[in-house]
Amino acid sequence: MSTEAEAAAARALLAHKGRTYDGGCALVEAGAVAMYAEATQDEHIRYYGDGAIASPMFHVRPMRDLLFMVMEDPELSLDMLKLVHAEHDARFIQPVRVGDVMHLRGTLTHVEQKSKGLLVEAMMRGFVDNQLAVEARTSFYIRGQVVAPVGTGRRDAKGRSEPAGPPSHVRTWKVASNQSHRYAEASLDRNPIHLDPEVARAGGLPDVILHGLCTMAITGRTVLDAVGNSDPLRLKRLGLRWARPVLNGSALSTRIWARKAADDGTVTVHFDVVDDAGNQVVRLGVAEVGP
Repeated sequence: MSTEAEAAAARALLAHKGRTYDGGCALVEAGAVAMYAEATQDEHIRYYGDGAIASPMFHVRPMRDLLFMVMEDPELSLDMLKLVHAEHDARFIQPVRVGDVMHLRGTLTHVEQKSKGLLVEAMMRGFVDNQLAVEARTSFYIRGQVVAPVGTGRRDAKGRSEPAGPPSHVRTWKVASNQSHRYAEASLDRNPIHLDPEVARAGGLPDVILHGLCTMAITGRTVLDAVGNSDPLRLKRLGLRWARPVLNGSALSTRIWARKAADDGTVTVHFDVVDDAGNQVVRLGVAEVGP
């Protein structure tokens, strides 16, 4: 590719940054809230009855169509067969309650050409009564897709690093044998790699795999169990990077490193998740737990 052609490709790629998406509105229904809680091993009393709230990671259900608007944007031309969810980092500004109507908006915040694929990042926001309730920065990596010179659109590091020393808490948990099937119905994400063994194996996987966002939801619950008295209202941020697929029936452990609380009482927590062989399935995890 000539220098002029490289420059043109870089400009074309970066021109997508700032693109906005209107995800419409979604009603938060009691049945959906309960189903999501049960599918993520998090049946807290706050998710049921009068005044029920949604679990923190429930936002991915109403935001599903918004997420696919980004991934399937014809002008981005992303190769969906080679797309993997890389990171998700959510901030919870106010609780989402049963009966709320969420207004959903998205912005393409970053595109970057890597040597072996394309990185795409979007910010998704949910508003209730014109007030921001939740925002989530999510990124995808499209393996093998090369459309511009390497390094185009480079972003600053997020400042997260692997924790050092022994963890302050360890919470071990088991993925149910049908976890991906239950989560597919609760989240509306019915990608066949989570449901059909033949499709999963055709994609190079050993079997159906658990949705990364389900792993994230359960991990968030284990963090709250350890340092937040299991109270979902105390979770202010949850972010992580997925390192490898999780199979149904897996035994996993959340390893937690809790820092000293800030002046306002917020505890910053770093965490990862390892399988029973010690392999990281989640890394660079961070959570903020309020007082």
